[in-house]
Amino acid sequence: ELFSPMQQQQQQQPRNRPWKALEAKPAPWECGQTSPAEPRWLPPQVPTRKEHDAESKRQLEHAKKNFIAERCERNLEFAGDAIERRPVKDLRIPHGKPMSLDDMRNILLDKMNKQDNEGKDVMPGFYKIEGRGEDRFFVIKEDSHDKQSDQVTVLQASDLKQEFREPQGNLRVAPRLEDDMIIRVHRRPTEPGGKTCTYLRRSPDESEMPGEDPPHKRLVNNGQRVQVLESQEGWTRVKLLDNPEEGWLRAAYLRKKSDRPPAPARSPPSVQPETPNKSRIVVYIYTFGLEKLDEPLANICSDHGGGTTAIIEESDLRQAILRQRGIPRVDVICDTRNFSDPTGMVSNHIGLHPRVLSGIVHNRNFPGWIENMKRDVKKVLGQYTDAHVALYCKSGKHRSVACAWSLQQCAESQGWSVEIQHLSKGFWKGSCSKGTCDECSPGSGEEIQEKHAHMREQVLWWWRK
Repeated sequence: ELFSPMQQQQQQQPRNRPWKALEAKPAPWECGQTSPAEPRWLPPQVPTRKEHDAESKRQLEHAKKNFIAERCERNLEFAGDAIERRPVKDLRIPHGKPMSLDDMRNILLDKMNKQDNEGKDVMPGFYKIEGRGEDRFFVIKEDSHDKQSDQVTVLQASDLKQEFREPQGNLRVAPRLEDDMIIRVHRRPTEPGGKTCTYLRRSPDESEMPGEDPPHKRLVNNGQRVQVLESQEGWTRVKLLDNPEEGWLRAAYLRKKSDRPPAPARSPPSVQPETPNKSRIVVYIYTFGLEKLDEPLANICSDHGGGTTAIIEESDLRQAILRQRGIPRVDVICDTRNFSDPTGMVSNHIGLHPRVLSGIVHNRNFPGWIENMKRDVKKVLGQYTDAHVALYCKSGKHRSVACAWSLQQCAESQGWSVEIQHLSKGFWKGSCSKGTCDECSPGSGEEIQEKHAHMREQVLWWWRK
């Protein structure tokens, strides 16, 4: 039989079920007072001032240890070659009263003389840098060569606190200072078996005659090294290196290393170095993008909000440019992001496209930009025969390239030579064959040549204004 759901429910209920009356229970607030339940967690206790200071000191010490550990770990990430440093043999820690400066100088001088007698080089190598002739001499810092950028750290000899990163190719070996300061006594005997030694005189003349046994301290042997102090009418006042005696010797008795007679073997014909033409002015222009130069600059740019609006310190920009191979220095750094970035189909081309050049030249910021560049470049050329200008934008493909072309036209109109280097060219992927298409190449067709000539006239008009 089929039953409805209601009938099935009635059949399942027990029959003759006793019914109970409802019981009214008191409300919770009407019940008697009961003790509150114990809290599940203990309430927090405020630390005392002493405990708070102790905890702050502990956290500060922990932060210092972490900082030192991270700094030591970063020092191991230097791009140069790691050199193993072994402990110095027989190294002893001095005790007691410190040694005087004169004693330390004499000990160092004795070591230098000993190494020089053994034929070892004791003088550091001095170098000159192209474009820094006014800074005198430089010394290369030990273990500072970076193979990736081919740069070394140099110290200014007159002020060792001044450090520079320079390409190794720009260093030129300077004449040895010891050739001008320290020379050797070279006296030939006047007769066979004659004496080759001499002595220091107290005045530059022959009036002082030694006795049969001159003082041993003032005696100078042949081949002994002396330091030249001054010269006067065929006489030279010198100072001995092994004792503090000073006196006069005949200038004919002294000879520099460069005065030695040449070797009898035939030497190849010497090639005279090409003398630079001081009248030739060269303007080097470098373009790059904040996001497309190298990884360190890209990370700094990312930390400051991206290449569109990031404001980067000039020191960081200069270091990033000098990390590139073959760039000796940077005189002017210019931001070209105040111009509008091209959009649409033109974005597939580079900054040499006529529409990109037209957008830069007809921008309201172009007159002020060309005026500032003219002032800055001429200021640099007032001190050097060359100027190194760096132009940057977001990607180093449109605005900086167009501005470099504009500056090139102005410089060539002044008779200056121009060399342009696009540092971000390796990132021009997807572009019009990296600027070799018909529209971006100035010599591709008559129509493109006419457009570039028209842009050139407008650029020069603002330059001459």
